Amino acid sequence: MAKLPDLDLRWVPVRKIRDFALCDATPKARERHAFFTSYGFTRTNWAALRVAVMAHAEVYDAEVVRKDEYGTTHAATGAIASPDGRNPVVTAYWIMH
Repeated sequence: MAKLPDLDLRWVPVRKIRDFALCDATPKARERHAFFTSYGFTRTNWAALRVAVMAHAEVYDAEVVRKDEYGTTHAATGAIASPDGRNPVVTAYWIMH
């Protein structure tokens, strides 16, 4: 495995953090919301999760898990720095065009 290609081009849209990872509008969303908030991430401080996910890509190796019309999807698994310091292990998926 290797680092995510083109690290300088990675980007996490605000809506992906605030309106997906930290949203609690549906049953599935509530599971994600509960996970992230249990580690101290909040919707009002969504930038903390964004910074943690961006840094995650710099630290952990990524592997190609899919290629389709949207691009090449890479997965990287490892701990993210959390506000409460417990640093959960997550898998982040990156679509590279």
